[in-house]
Amino acid sequence: MLDRKQSPTLFSVLNHWCERDPNKVALVDLFAKVQISYGDLGRKILEFSRCLKAQGVDHESRVAVYFSEHATECLALFYAINQLGALWIPINPKSTEEEFSQLMTLSHASHLVSDTLPPLWSEMLNQGIGFVGMPLETCPEDLEPDPNPYPDPGSTVGILYTSGTTGLPKGVIHSHRSMIGWITAFVYSHRWQADDRILNPYPLYHMGGIGFSLAGLSIGATVYLSGPFDPRGILEALIRHQITSMIAVPTMWTALMAHLPQPFSASEVMPQLKKLSATSAPLPQAVEDNLRKFWPLADLYVLYCATEAFFTARRPEDRPRHPRSVGQSAYGMDISIRDDHGQIVPSGQPGLVYTRGISLCEDYSKESQVPDGTFIAEGWFTCHDVGYLDEEGFLYLLDRSRDLIKTGGESVSSLEVEEVILRHAKVQEAAVIGVPDAHWGQRVHAVVKLIPGESLSTEELLAFLRRHLSGFKMPKTVQWVDELPKSSVGKVLKRTLKERAPANL
Repeated sequence: MLDRKQSPTLFSVLNHWCERDPNKVALVDLFAKVQISYGDLGRKILEFSRCLKAQGVDHESRVAVYFSEHATECLALFYAINQLGALWIPINPKSTEEEFSQLMTLSHASHLVSDTLPPLWSEMLNQGIGFVGMPLETCPEDLEPDPNPYPDPGSTVGILYTSGTTGLPKGVIHSHRSMIGWITAFVYSHRWQADDRILNPYPLYHMGGIGFSLAGLSIGATVYLSGPFDPRGILEALIRHQITSMIAVPTMWTALMAHLPQPFSASEVMPQLKKLSATSAPLPQAVEDNLRKFWPLADLYVLYCATEAFFTARRPEDRPRHPRSVGQSAYGMDISIRDDHGQIVPSGQPGLVYTRGISLCEDYSKESQVPDGTFIAEGWFTCHDVGYLDEEGFLYLLDRSRDLIKTGGESVSSLEVEEVILRHAKVQEAAVIGVPDAHWGQRVHAVVKLIPGESLSTEELLAFLRRHLSGFKMPKTVQWVDELPKSSVGKVLKRTLKERAPANL
C-alpha cells in the first residue's frame, strides 16, 4: 500500500515533468518577456525553498505573496513555500492600503514575500512579520537538507481570499490533496494535453491564475501568462505563439472579440486555437454565439467552478442537446440539488446547487463568515447558486441565491433577463439587479453598456424586451453606463451596482 506521506503533492506532480522533459518550456511570461524550462523551474523551486528556509520560513509559516510582476518567479514561490510545509496567501497587488492591512491581519501571516511593496506599507511589518524581498539573494550553500518533495498531502498549501456576501473576505483553505483534486477535475473534464500551448489571462492572486496554471504544469503543457489583461496584446500572443487553448471569463471574451480585425477568419489568422473555455461566470447566449461564429472549428467548453470547488463541465459534444446547460458533474465530483432544509429535490425542480468530491476545499478559515447551509452532512458544499438538474444529470444555473429578484411575489432570474438584453445587436454588456421598491418589494433594474458608437433609447430597448419576456420579468428601470464595475478578473460586481443604483429613475 502506498504510504500516505508518499501520496502526490504539488511539487511531486510537477517534478515528474522536470525530470522527464527538462528542456521543454514550462512557463512564458508574456508581460515580462521571459520563459523558463521545466528543468530550470524545478531547480528554481528548490533554490527558493533553501532561500526561504534561511529567512526563517518553516512548516508553521504563513507566507503572504504580493507580486506585481515576475509571474514565473511567483509560481515558483508557491511551490517552494509548500515544499517547506508552509502555506501561501496571495494578495492582489491592486489592493488599497486598508485592504492589504486587512488581509495581513485576517490571514495571520508570519512572512511577506514581495517584488514591489509600497514603502509606506512597510510600517505594517513591524509586528514580527518577516519581510523577504525579491529577487532572492543567493542562499548559503551549506544549508541542508534540501526541502522534502513529499510533505503531508493533507497539509495546507494556501488560503485564497474571496469576496463574501458580508463584505469581509472569506479564506478558502486548500491542501495538496484538494488542490490536486481541483486541477485533476479540470484537466480530465477539459481534455488539456502535454502538447497544448495554453494562454491563461487570470492574475496569480486568483484561483484562475493559480489553478489553471498548476493544471497546465501538471500535464507537462506550456503555460503562457499574459499579465494585465490587454485584448490587443492577447490577440497578438494568440497568433505569435500559436496558442492552442485559452480560458477566460465571458467579459474577457467579449472584449477580445471587440478587438478582432474585420473581416476575421480564424482558419487563416489563428488556425491552431482549437479549445476555447468560458468559466467563472455564466456564459450569455449572445457571447457563446459570437464565439462559435468567430471560431467555428474550435471546441467550446463551458465550465462551472469556484475557488472552493470544480462543479461541472459542458463538453462540445453536449451542446446540441443541452445548449444552455453548464454540463454534468466534473471528473471526481458529484452534484445534487437541495431545498433550504438540505433535502434533495426531484429532477427539473430548482434549488441550491451542492457538490462534493476530489476538488472540494478543506474548509474556510476560522474568521470567515460562512452562510448557514454552506457545508452539510456527508461532505456536501454549496456556493448558494440556484439551479436544477435534468433527467440526464445536466445542470442548469438560474442565478445566485442573493441575485434572485423577488418582485410582486414572483422570483425573477437576473441571468435570464441579462440573456435577453444581450441579444440586442447594439448592446455590448448588461447586468440586471433587484433594487428596493415601495410597491413591488424589489424592482427589476437593468444596467446597460452599448457597443461604442451605437445609440439606443430606453423605449426602444423595452420594446425589444417585451417580445421575449413576461411582464413581471421586464425591467422597470434602465440605467445607461459607459462601463460596468468589474473585479480584477472581469466578473461584474453586482454588489457595487446595487450600491450605485439611483433610488428613482
